[in-house]
Amino acid sequence: MKKPSPYFDVIVVGAGAAGIGIALMLQKIPGLSFTVLESGSIGESFRRWPKQTRFITPSFHSNPYGLVDLNAIEEHSSPALFCQSEHPCGEHYAEYLKAVVSNEYLPVVQHCRVDNVLKENRDNFVLKTQQGVFRSQYLIWATGEFQFPDLAPFPGAEHAIHYANISDWSDFNAEAYTVIGGYESAIDASINLLASGHHVRVLMK
Repeated sequence: MKKPSPYFDVIVVGAGAAGIGIALMLQKIPGLSFTVLESGSIGESFRRWPKQTRFITPSFHSNPYGLVDLNAIEEHSSPALFCQSEHPCGEHYAEYLKAVVSNEYLPVVQHCRVDNVLKENRDNFVLKTQQGVFRSQYLIWATGEFQFPDLAPFPGAEHAIHYANISDWSDFNAEAYTVIGGYESAIDASINLLASGHHVRVLMK
């Protein structure tokens, strides 16, 4: 006899800050069944950050004063304390997320890539994954953009290197670089390239 597919009220796809954050909220709803599906490990996007990348927003432990650590996803935790850093790197923040999942007993299925999503009827989603079929009434997509970047935002973008495809800024050895964009990743790229002695020009609208 075929084993029935697991059914949940809510399925969250992605175990990064957004996915774990919403899971913490769902856990507070009495009687609600849910699970989180993650294609890699908890905090996978953070684990893929360039080696030198750090949080811009500083973490600091302020719970004794009634304030939550600015980078915390759970009010009683503190990345500053856990990571022992005011500006955590991606790998350390991923371990912080993993600790929150463990401490709060959140149901996360790791290494469970979602390959296809179908609408079975008006009330159910069917998710075909590496670990079988899951069904739910509601589906929350929390995979973010870092693992799924837009690699062709303008003609000629294929000649550039996207920030999401960089693992270590020390791999860059040209004399000068042009960075396109003016937000966090662009400025982080510029700072790291400048720190390595390169000439950097930033283009933004």
